[in-house]
Amino acid sequence: CDRAVRMVSNLVSIGKIEDGKLAPIKEVIEPGPMLAECLSSIKGMARIKAVELILEVAPELPQIALDRILILRVLQNLLTNALGYCASNTTIRFGCRQVPGKKKLEFYVQDQGPGIPAAKQRTIFEKYARISDKQDALIGTGLGLYFCRLAVEIHRGRIGVESEPGQGSRFYFTLPL
Repeated sequence: CDRAVRMVSNLVSIGKIEDGKLAPIKEVIEPGPMLAECLSSIKGMARIKAVELILEVAPELPQIALDRILILRVLQNLLTNALGYCASNTTIRFGCRQVPGKKKLEFYVQDQGPGIPAAKQRTIFEKYARISDKQDALIGTGLGLYFCRLAVEIHRGRIGVESEPGQGSRFYFTLPL
């Protein structure tokens, strides 16, 4: 049910962002509690799959102005994707840190899944892009990461992935302070 609601919300948000009709409603937040909120919404799925979620929040992070609902959805999308691709009895690390020497925060999700080939990494954030060509329930619509990119970009941020096949993936995005 949560997945279906997230997919519909992503579709609506994508259309509004593409039309220039969605501006972030920013509020000043503490990153730690926002990440803890995200953890509480995902931990049930992780428990069912026997995946350990490890929240890593750097000490003394500054507050940041962002649209909490949009960024929570970005984090939930990234975590749900990580859960979908990693095997049981593995670990997903996610958290936030200040980028050294910059006025930016980096949020990340790192899994122990199969990894993503380099050719797919270049296109993964495009509309309808998919890692797998299989048509199954795990894969989805190819819009989740596109939504993530749009939501991060309207915050003047950047999103990316680091991955090697067989070594897992690390999705991250930075937002200006």
